[in-house]
This record gives sequence, C-alpha cells and structure tokens, in this order.
Amino acid sequence: MITKVLNSQIQVSQYILDKHTEDISQEESLRSPETGGSSLNWLAGHILASRNAMLKLLEGEPNLTDEESEPYRRGTRPDGDAAFLPLATLRDRLAESAGRLAKGFENLDQTKLDEPAPFSPLDRPDETYGSLLGFLTFHEAYHSGQTGVIRRFLGKDAVIK
Repeated sequence: MITKVLNSQIQVSQYILDKHTEDISQEESLRSPETGGSSLNWLAGHILASRNAMLKLLEGEPNLTDEESEPYRRGTRPDGDAAFLPLATLRDRLAESAGRLAKGFENLDQTKLDEPAPFSPLDRPDETYGSLLGFLTFHEAYHSGQTGVIRRFLGKDAVIK
C-alpha cells in the first residue's frame, strides 16, 4: 500500500513539474528572484538529483551522473549558468525518472521498507528505507510547489488551478 502512495506522489509531482516548466525558456529557467531563492532550473535539477537518491535506494539506474548533479546539490549556488543543464534535458530526465521510480516501487516489499536506511537527511538514528522514501517524496512535493511560485515570478500565468 505505501508503495502505491509513494508512486502516486511522484506521479502528481511529475504532472506539476511538466505543467510549470512547459513554456519556460532556458534563459527564464536560470533567473532567480531578486529577493532570494532558487531558479526554476536549479529546482528541477535538485528534484532530479533527489530522484537519483531514490533510484539508488531502489537499485534503479540514475538519471544524472555525479558531475551533472553537483550544481543541484543542497546549498549549492554555482557561479554563472555554465554548470546547469538545459531545462529541456531536465524535463526529459524527470519524466524518465518518474517511470523508473514507478518500476522500483513495484519491487519493494515490507521487509525492505523496514530495513535501516543507508543515510538520513535529518540524521534520524531510526531511519528506514520506508521513512527515507517518505521524506524524499515530501521533499520533492515541497520543491515542486516552489516551481509554481517561480513561474509566477517569471510573469507566467498559473497553470494549476
């Protein structure tokens, strides 16, 4: 049951990401709010880097190399835009990763979900695969919502009504 919920969360997030990025140019995707915050490109890449972590947990094939994911890691702000991938590439890989995650969730069982996780973003000593996957899907939903705010910052209409 929990794997169906996790998959549903990823699929809804993917829908939101598709809608929020569908008419954004590469140049627009690199703009950050003047008051602070992340660009749409960084958010999409950060979500994809997070999906890489989920895919590794599920023993799936990641969608970014370590080098490609570096600019999108938590707390990073690369100088210039040279390190960022094209938004079109991020969109394609996000869609592909959603399918890979769906397959990975199908292969999970309760025994695996109850196993200790290899890492914990919140340094929880009792982190399991299940709680970690729950956190990562929440993390993704949080950042997917931010893409709607950034879309409006760029002067685009809301697309999720």
